[in-house]
Amino acid sequence: MCLRIQCDIASFGSQEEFGVALTSNLSFDWYIKTPHNHLQVVSTAEILFDDRRFALPSGQEVLVRAQTETKVEPYEVYDPVPLIVGSSVGGLVLLALITAALYKDGPVLGAVGSYSWSGGAFLYPQNKKPPTFINMSQENLDMMDSYLGERRLWLTRPVLRVWVDIRITPAEIARSVFECRENTASIRDLGDATVCLRVHESPRTRLGNLQSDVTFDLTLDPGHLSPRAIFKETNTRHLSRVRVLGLRQHCEDVKLLLPACVEDAMIPITLSLNFSLVGQPIPSFGNLQPILAPDTRRHFTTSLPFEKNCGDDHVCQDDLGITVDASGLETLVVGNTLELNMGVKVWNEGEDSYGTTVTFSYPPGLSYRRATVTQSRPPSRSLQLACDSGSQDAWSTRCSLKHIIFREGAQVTFVATFDVSPKAILGDRLLLMANVSSENNSPRTSRTTSRLELPVKYSVYIVVSRCRSRT
Repeated sequence: MCLRIQCDIASFGSQEEFGVALTSNLSFDWYIKTPHNHLQVVSTAEILFDDRRFALPSGQEVLVRAQTETKVEPYEVYDPVPLIVGSSVGGLVLLALITAALYKDGPVLGAVGSYSWSGGAFLYPQNKKPPTFINMSQENLDMMDSYLGERRLWLTRPVLRVWVDIRITPAEIARSVFECRENTASIRDLGDATVCLRVHESPRTRLGNLQSDVTFDLTLDPGHLSPRAIFKETNTRHLSRVRVLGLRQHCEDVKLLLPACVEDAMIPITLSLNFSLVGQPIPSFGNLQPILAPDTRRHFTTSLPFEKNCGDDHVCQDDLGITVDASGLETLVVGNTLELNMGVKVWNEGEDSYGTTVTFSYPPGLSYRRATVTQSRPPSRSLQLACDSGSQDAWSTRCSLKHIIFREGAQVTFVATFDVSPKAILGDRLLLMANVSSENNSPRTSRTTSRLELPVKYSVYIVVSRCRSRT
């Protein structure tokens, strides 16, 4: 015995749900009147549409029909209730996702019901217009957006994301490559940079291996006025590539060069990547074009550090020293001496020193003006002192060797100039202190501090005027 129930839906919006619960009262006369010990209840649901306007292609018939079976059998228990039905009886919950489209010839109405759907169906109109694809994938992914009355049917554009990885080999620049030495080539091999990109869908739409035009731009040492590294292919700091990528990983190797010896070896060389993506239209789905997720990260960087000379224990122990003098000045005369030049010599007898800094302390009445490098060993054209006096109440100035590694055996001599106020009150002796330190955090010694003392005198200006005397 079969019972057929048909549900007609007048109209239905995109991704709306339609649920129907079919229940019935089960009679147990069959158990008494027949020799069978169980009953098989079969429920079926299927899509109904106007087959005068649309037709399913071959192989799609299985996607529009679903069936479930329920086995019912009684068993005896000690409870007075003689029979218990061990499973849901004859019920079928229809989870219906209805898509209604209004074409020139009118709407297509129907209902879909099943427990699990995978794939989709093509609807082919008889007027030879392009077929319509209905995606019935799990979790309602990429279902049709339908608009009744506008005679249009939209499919969600696939959303793409890009995973990026940049690696440089070797991972550190050897001292023999970047240090300035005699009889070394002006251009040296720095290594290889491997750039990998993988395009993937989020979420997946099962529309095949989507293709995209990906443009990525590589830049070496961004932010530096003169790049310390270049690409072998372009002989510049910039390199651009355009590739057609599918849903797979794509890797490329690029050669890096060092155009000259590097004196600024404090800050690692940076390699940055920026990319853009334009999805290619999908002809089989009405030229639907994938898009890049709006929140996708598009800028990536990696760093290539320089090798440190820190010995076998990889802990840099520098041995710094400093001395100061008055550059030939024997007595400071306030009001006559407007500038005080202090000669400073700093050296390192230990391992490489990083962030080497000289700090001056001086009394009120003096103010820092400038610092001028007079000599360095080994000679360096890029050696610069970056000095900062901070707040005026601190009466101290810090001068650092900017972007320079103060190597073993290195020495630098410079002159620090201070303005002397004509109204300064310095007592009878001037005391200036200077100490040298670094980021190595090596312990201080007697050689890391030096002091300068000068006798102080004050200018006296005598004005003699003649006045008329009375007799």
